[in-house]
Amino acid sequence: MSKKKMKIKEKHINAVLDLIDQDDFNMEEVMQKVDEKIPTILGYSLSDNFSLLTDEEKDYFEYLGLTILIATLNTVESVKDKTEEEVGAIEEKIWEKMDLNKSKDFNEQLNAFFEDTQEEDLMAFIEDGLTPEENDFVSAAGRELMFVGLTTMVEALYG
Repeated sequence: MSKKKMKIKEKHINAVLDLIDQDDFNMEEVMQKVDEKIPTILGYSLSDNFSLLTDEEKDYFEYLGLTILIATLNTVESVKDKTEEEVGAIEEKIWEKMDLNKSKDFNEQLNAFFEDTQEEDLMAFIEDGLTPEENDFVSAAGRELMFVGLTTMVEALYG
C-alpha cells in the first residue's frame, strides 16, 4: 500500500487557524462538511475515548483535531475515510509505540513518530500544540491521550 504523497505544509495549517479565528466562522457548517467526507475519523475524534480529558482539554483537542481535518480536506483532493476497526488498529499501534518510548520526556518520546511520517508539518503542529511550556492547562495524561488521538487521525488520513 503506497503512502499518499500529499504533504500538508505549515502554510495550509496557518490558513485554517486564521479561518477558525474569524468571527464569522461557522463551526456547525464545517463539521457537517467534515462529517460528509470522513464520518468515521470525525466520529473517532468526538468519541468516548477522550472522556478522561477535562472540558478545557477537550475543547483544545477538538480545536487541534478540527484544524488537521480542515487542512486535509482543503488541500487533499480525495480523502478516504477508514472503518472503525482500521482507526482502532492505528490507535493501538500508536499506543504501543508510545509505550516503547515511555522512559523519555514527552518531546523525545515523539521523535519516533517523526521518523515514520510523510507529514512532518502536521506532526510538528501537534507537538507544538501539546508542548508543556505552551499549554500548562494540559495535564501529562491529557497530553499523551491528545497526542495519540491526533496522531491516529493523521495516520488514518495519510497512512
